[in-house]
Amino acid sequence: MEADGPELYFGSVDGFVREVIVPIHRRKVGPRGSRRWAAEWWCSAEAISRLESLWRSWEHLRLDPATGMSVWWRDHADHHMQILFDPEGPFGSSQDENKAGQPLPCTAPPEGLFPDLRGEGTGLHDGREACARCRERPGTGAEAEQGKGQEGPGGPCSPCQGEETARTPPVGPY
Repeated sequence: MEADGPELYFGSVDGFVREVIVPIHRRKVGPRGSRRWAAEWWCSAEAISRLESLWRSWEHLRLDPATGMSVWWRDHADHHMQILFDPEGPFGSSQDENKAGQPLPCTAPPEGLFPDLRGEGTGLHDGREACARCRERPGTGAEAEQGKGQEGPGGPCSPCQGEETARTPPVGPY
């Protein structure tokens, strides 16, 4: 246990999605059905934000042995998954599909997109914006070692300069 909170069970939202969301939500999804899902869920800023919210709330509520998981399902998972699955939601244009009873389609994100936060206490962010492409925070990792910085809030980091990006929220709980 870290001084500022319990250790994370999952090191990143990616681990949470692959080990909880994908295998548990065995709903039929596809372009002709009533539910949508994208195997590359990590390409949608809204999906990342909602899934990180689900992950962080799961990490907190798992510690309540009495009603924690019931509260997580009722107040968090049911709400966000309905929006994620909605044909008008962030995956509305997805062509990915599965068959009833199969896990949701899932493609691993690019290496390093979601670093493992275990060992960093509760993984609380320091308020700096993440790169919209690789989610690296300015002044951390390779950029810090090279003395490079981010060009602006939510903009691309030096290695991602010139690539089309979208503004993303800060890394951490919302």
